[in-house]
Amino acid sequence: MGHTLSEPITEKHSTSTDGSRLLYGASSMQGWRVTMEDAHTTLLEMKGYENMAFFAVFDGHGGANVAKFCGERLHTILAEQESFKTGNFRQSLIDTFLKADATLRILPEFKDEQAGCTAVVTLISNDRIICGNAGDSRAVLCSKGEAIPLSHDHKPMDPDESARIVNAGGFVEAGRVNGALALSRAIGDFNYKNPELAVDKQLVISYPDVIEQEMGPDDEFIVMACDGIWDCFTNQQVVNFVREKIAAGVELDKICEQLMDRCLAPKSMMTGIGCDNMTIVIVGLLQGDTKEKWIQKCSRPSNFHAEPHLGRTVQKLDNSWTFWFMHRSPTAKNLTSSYGDNIKKIASFDTVEGFWGVYSHLKRATEVPNITEYNLFKSGIKPMWEVITFFIIYIKDTENQNGGKIMLRLRKGVVTRLWEKLILVVIGSQDHFASDICGLVLSIRQFEDIISVWNKTSSDKDLIQDLKNKLAELLELPSGTIVDYKVHNSHHKDQT
Repeated sequence: MGHTLSEPITEKHSTSTDGSRLLYGASSMQGWRVTMEDAHTTLLEMKGYENMAFFAVFDGHGGANVAKFCGERLHTILAEQESFKTGNFRQSLIDTFLKADATLRILPEFKDEQAGCTAVVTLISNDRIICGNAGDSRAVLCSKGEAIPLSHDHKPMDPDESARIVNAGGFVEAGRVNGALALSRAIGDFNYKNPELAVDKQLVISYPDVIEQEMGPDDEFIVMACDGIWDCFTNQQVVNFVREKIAAGVELDKICEQLMDRCLAPKSMMTGIGCDNMTIVIVGLLQGDTKEKWIQKCSRPSNFHAEPHLGRTVQKLDNSWTFWFMHRSPTAKNLTSSYGDNIKKIASFDTVEGFWGVYSHLKRATEVPNITEYNLFKSGIKPMWEVITFFIIYIKDTENQNGGKIMLRLRKGVVTRLWEKLILVVIGSQDHFASDICGLVLSIRQFEDIISVWNKTSSDKDLIQDLKNKLAELLELPSGTIVDYKVHNSHHKDQT
């Protein structure tokens, strides 16, 4: 997720304009990140095309230069495309993304540029909405309170994206292209692009997906934002938040600011959630109404306070799971009692898509300091079995108190793939063996890394041996790998 500051920069750069056809508010905030790499564009009217509005959000990575270029130039590149001039707006967005990428490659000032950016662009005519997207910034339409996606996140773990990456000679590790980039489409990122390959066959492509649809009478507004917002809230949660604020008479730029404040992490966590740059654009669709009537329209009762099905196949898991994070100072006097104070809940999920939405933003094992733990436990089970206070032991979670843990001790540098594989095996398992598993722990230490599988029942030796054998088989552990088991209450005897 990049380096973070000791304190967030919460100064916001906001704008808003009310037009006769549309109104918008936009805001951006650097947050915890060392630099601001986002950019955005808001045009109620494109020059020479008074009935065409252009809105865009660009989320940079590896530097701000590519995002800045797109923020300043993408709309002019669009206006130059023959497909745009002839009214083929879907094709014009494709042509524009590819042209911007090709232009960057030949400009002298970008000769050695390794940065890239996502791009989500929405064109709004009198009666149509056309949205093009490459990367994981997102656009969502609110129609009578329902969140309707106008874009699809491009992640390396998507089957089509993963297949293209592998065919281009790359690999996907920890949900990232070649173990590094957490998205699979972007403008720029030329270190992932081979001039010998076609533009749609690269490891990372700038080719956008485009959604075009007629504007409906119930359509109220569009929210566009970088993943710093969508990592924190779902489409429907964002739409609900914005709609409630509009109904309360809050101006759109102020709604953007309030939403960013809601997303901002109170501390700079290793997880990265709530610590990213943030940019939001909200576009109100007046459709002939006055602003006052539009506000009344957004105040209508809605049945979409729960997350709806968003049009994509959702892969439900048998259990809901929760990620936890813990980091302790090596100088802490009482490591056991400080554990409960330092462990923090990250996020919960109950779908495959939800898992990747969280996991792809976590720092990898090689990027976190020593005495750090990632915990993944079934929701409702805390990643602890005791807490020690004044030499009295209190059981903290009864699901764990009679159990123990299978332990794999690994040399430094090899744990990332094994940890990811273990998670996928356990959360996706429909085998009975997973029913006795409470959770998984990844412990980063100075000279080794430790993976632990916590189970409920330490007294059933046959079950434990079955678990060990099954895990060794599923993880394809080398012959002779030592797999230990430790009963939780044995910690009192050896003080480990």
